Amino acid sequence: MASRSDMIVDLLEVSEEDLAVVSALTASVFNRVSHPRDTARLRWMLFANPDADEHIPKGWVLRSRGETVGFLGNVLRRLSFCGKDHVIAFTSDFVVTPEYRFHGLKLAKAFFDQGQLDYVACSTGNRNSIPVLRRLGACQIAGADEAALFVLNPAAIASYYLEKKAHGSAFAHAVLPRVLGAASWFKRRLWAESEGSHAIEVRGVARFDDDVDDLYERSHPPDKVTSCRDSMRLNWLFVDGPIDRPCTKIRSAYRDGKLCGYVVTQDRKLGKARLEYRGVRDVFCALDDRLTFAALARHLVQECLEDGMDCLEFENIPAVLISQLASHGAWRRRLAVNPFLLCSKGEDATLLPEKAEMWYLVNSDGDGGGWQ
Repeated sequence: MASRSDMIVDLLEVSEEDLAVVSALTASVFNRVSHPRDTARLRWMLFANPDADEHIPKGWVLRSRGETVGFLGNVLRRLSFCGKDHVIAFTSDFVVTPEYRFHGLKLAKAFFDQGQLDYVACSTGNRNSIPVLRRLGACQIAGADEAALFVLNPAAIASYYLEKKAHGSAFAHAVLPRVLGAASWFKRRLWAESEGSHAIEVRGVARFDDDVDDLYERSHPPDKVTSCRDSMRLNWLFVDGPIDRPCTKIRSAYRDGKLCGYVVTQDRKLGKARLEYRGVRDVFCALDDRLTFAALARHLVQECLEDGMDCLEFENIPAVLISQLASHGAWRRRLAVNPFLLCSKGEDATLLPEKAEMWYLVNSDGDGGGWQ
């Protein structure tokens, strides 16, 4: 352990040359094996980001006596709210070696003091860090903490959740009995023909094209906080980048040959039971377009059944969409606490964190959430 006289710590902007060392530092602190893909992910997230600005740091490192002892990534995102687009910085990969933990405040201060940005945001799973973030001006965003879960294989779901001591009992008592008694819900509800739904075609695509730019411009709700969705950003987030991303699929919905919505999913295997899990990473259509959203949901469930998936989950989507999924037979699930905070330097957005109905949060928002 370094002595007090050795703890002279410098704060520097991160460069591409630092990324391998930063990846090794992160692996060391969290006691896992360092891998080249971690460096590739940082390079993709920070230096290939289409929303990045050459005049704004990609992040910062802490150095003591030539050794890198801390890092905080600075990921820029374009979000739309209050009638116009804004650039917001999100924290990513905040890590400091234990003996230099106090000096991590230098990284946090550098992030919150970015004078060229009116808004910065961060997320944390550490309750002890929330008071520190609040002192730096951050306010916790309300809502965005529920999911809608389609259970396709109750036995596999039960096996997975029951092996998790923290969640098994609550899941078994609150969800499992209802699921086991509703084995044919998708036949009764999700496949119920909706008026006009036959006019919507859903098909897989390899990349986003310029049609998605027009969809976003005509469909994004002006009264909500939502990510700017154009083909350049979406392809960067879900298609391009290192080859070891999770299995990612895009399905687009068309009405009369015109794009009216899309959904992006990623597959994972969870737990010792190897639960086949498909999670929705982004979904977008006009919020009042119930037929398009229902067509996308039906298509996904049908695909999941054909692909042998055990469950399909939509996380952090507007309440109106959560309710629509629940009406089709999905079960609501409270997500693990992972507070999301926003710091606003402009008076026009100081109340945003307290208004849950203002936020259209999906997993692709924030710090490189295109990967799971």
